[in-house]
Amino acid sequence: MAVINGNGEWLNRNGRFVQPSTINKAMKKRDKVVCKIMKRTEALNVKMAEHKAWVKAEIEAYMTWLKAHADVTDVETKGNMTLSDYANLQAVEISVNDIIVFDERLNLAKGIIDKCLRKWTGESNVNIKAIVDEAFNVDKKGSVNKMMIMRLLGIEIKDADWVKAMNMIRESIAIGGTRKYLAFRKRSSCEDEFKAMNLNFSSM
Repeated sequence: MAVINGNGEWLNRNGRFVQPSTINKAMKKRDKVVCKIMKRTEALNVKMAEHKAWVKAEIEAYMTWLKAHADVTDVETKGNMTLSDYANLQAVEISVNDIIVFDERLNLAKGIIDKCLRKWTGESNVNIKAIVDEAFNVDKKGSVNKMMIMRLLGIEIKDADWVKAMNMIRESIAIGGTRKYLAFRKRSSCEDEFKAMNLNFSSM
């Protein structure tokens, strides 16, 4: 329901309380629909969080048992894995993605790359400039295009400044953490393709 004070007034989007008689019928109906949807969504969100925690605990318990059974308790498991049932008709996938970050040397490398572009001429310069502009274009979250920067590292140019910039980028790379994702897949027979159960689980 709407945010209502002791006088029965509704809180509007400007942070002020207004008389409900001044609010048109469509806005009241919209408020009711949104609040109804969000109430159920919040309850589902709690259940999903609980389910993710349960799945994670089940997998960790199985892996602990498996390591003990194989007598390799000193081995740590961090990578991607797929667990399937005996018939291989159901599968639980755990994906682990490293979060790549760059330190301040990335900015220095960008300066060197700009220097290279200024001294080069020709069509190839235009093409590389387009890649560089895309790579260092900061998005709304303040992040650079990591995939495009990795693409720059794959361009082989025998120029001392370019090589220096690429080495600087490599040295600036660090792992800022990891994210784990769950995916659930199912199929009717061994001949069928696996189909994802679209629960849209975000990082654990």
